[in-house]
Amino acid sequence: MNKEKTQAKTFEELLPLLVKEQQLAHKLAKESPAIFEKLAERQLNTDPQVIESLIREQSFLIKHNVVPEKNLFKTVQKSPGIATTAQDMFKECQSFAKAQLRRNVTMVKRNDELGREAESLQHMNNMQESAKHLNPYFDQEAKSTLKEHTNRLKVYEIAEEHSHKHPEQSQKFKEEMRSLSIFSTSYTLQLALDRYQEKGIVEATAFAEEKNSQYVISRLASRVNILRSDKSSHGKDYTEAVAKDSEIMRYVDKALSEGKRFDKPQPQDNNLLAYANQRDVNYIISTMKEPQAINKFKSKVEDILKYSNNENLKGAIEIFKDKGMNDFTTTSENICTKAVMGRIEQDIQTIRKGGVAQGFDEKNYRDKSEYLGSLNCNKNIMQYIDPKSDIGKEVGQAKQVSNDFGLER
Repeated sequence: MNKEKTQAKTFEELLPLLVKEQQLAHKLAKESPAIFEKLAERQLNTDPQVIESLIREQSFLIKHNVVPEKNLFKTVQKSPGIATTAQDMFKECQSFAKAQLRRNVTMVKRNDELGREAESLQHMNNMQESAKHLNPYFDQEAKSTLKEHTNRLKVYEIAEEHSHKHPEQSQKFKEEMRSLSIFSTSYTLQLALDRYQEKGIVEATAFAEEKNSQYVISRLASRVNILRSDKSSHGKDYTEAVAKDSEIMRYVDKALSEGKRFDKPQPQDNNLLAYANQRDVNYIISTMKEPQAINKFKSKVEDILKYSNNENLKGAIEIFKDKGMNDFTTTSENICTKAVMGRIEQDIQTIRKGGVAQGFDEKNYRDKSEYLGSLNCNKNIMQYIDPKSDIGKEVGQAKQVSNDFGLER
């Protein structure tokens, strides 16, 4: 039989010989345990399912041009153990199936990011079509990925069904479910579809919107990377990146309109208003043409955030929108002056009571004259100190004393 296998020229000639060999081996194995052990030592196949697998995988690999038929034929013909060869062929089928699925998933993601809905739909439909013959080779992870995109197609089908009578509700449903597929898990998306089956499109939309809002706000609070990119951002870069993401900002705006805040106290630069302000700042800068005006605007925004807070920055931005640059500049200077003067008063009171005040230079001061002297060294601070006020006069006297003793730095 081995000689016949060697002389075979095609799969059509080889496969009947393999079946015949398997049947004979199976018959001998049933007659005696000793024979079975010898057959096992020679790696002769006694399981009819192995041949079935071999035939199935051989057909798949050739049909999809995964392996050239000539190469595959030689591999099977010279195989010392058909069971192992069949297993290796199955793994090749799996690798091909995963690669095909991965290619479609990548194209869906890319078109999602570019806002090309029709192209995303096309690739999801391609995924469904190819799954008809790839499905036997999908592992659990691949099946979950396929299920997720199957559910996304269901969303589009539902939206289309309601688009004629309720176009706005249909669009809202589609947007929220799409966001849910991005921000949350396939399980949550399935829950939203279940909600649709039970209570209709309005309830399903509300459920998805609430889940999206919870997800976004909780992630922003902990500054987890929810940006749809492979790179994570930190600090100011994170705020700017979030402010540029219209999908995330939709839920920030919703939370702000409902008066929501983060559950736990956050640093000054991490609150919901900070993201909304940054978006407005980005937009205003994009409308400016003069570099000098842009630099001035940026400088005033930075000073408000440094010395005051996002609430006051929001007010200053509204002034800019209503009245322009000059009124914005005046407003920002008033905000910073009030904030700086207020802090200086508090610091002086702390020192008078024997405490330690941290200056604007982040150094600790116990002596009032040294503290006032440090203010004179900070040109940015000095522009916000009213020289006619009591504090302004004290700062001026401290500067004069410093000059008299040659201590001006």
